[in-house]
Amino acid sequence: MDTDNKLLKISFISVNFDFYNRPMEWTTAHDVLLCREIFLQEFYKFKKGSNERGRTWTQISENLNCVTAVKFKVNQRAMRKRFDFLLGRSRQQSREEAKACGACLEPTELDVLLKEMSEREKQAESTRESCSSKSVETDRKKAEEKRCQALERIGLMKNERTAKRQRRSGADVTEFLRKKSEKELKIRQEELALKAGEVENEKEKQVRC
Repeated sequence: MDTDNKLLKISFISVNFDFYNRPMEWTTAHDVLLCREIFLQEFYKFKKGSNERGRTWTQISENLNCVTAVKFKVNQRAMRKRFDFLLGRSRQQSREEAKACGACLEPTELDVLLKEMSEREKQAESTRESCSSKSVETDRKKAEEKRCQALERIGLMKNERTAKRQRRSGADVTEFLRKKSEKELKIRQEELALKAGEVENEKEKQVRC
């Protein structure tokens, strides 16, 4: 009897272990609760790959694992994988409905949630791209302004150096002309002195005669 009880207990533990370790099966109820939580957290407000978006997904998975209405056993990766699948399927259905003729089926809550989040995500990405383009253009203009300012500074420095060279050149010419004039004056004075000496000698010769 004890042996039977032990075997029954072991069997029960084994069943429980298998139950808690087997993968969770997604149902429509799981999908609806998943999309409700994602919609409330507004994950699309944050850029893909950002820390803020990662923290949002973590918060969503933690909230779902606390739900008691249906049992969730998900991590961030499994949850995002399921959501991407649902979103892709919804977009595919929307494309097919747009091509098809005739009346469409009444959308379910899940359909409405997925379509709304798809539109909001596209709008958020478009807004980020627009802001990014404006930021790039602003940075380009700032860089161009800095470049122009640098060129202006270089131009001013160049003009200053040119002006200094011109001033130095003017001073050099003036000094050259001054020295040349002094030299020519000295030569003329020497010539005049020489001629004066010659005239004096000539007078002395005439007196002797």
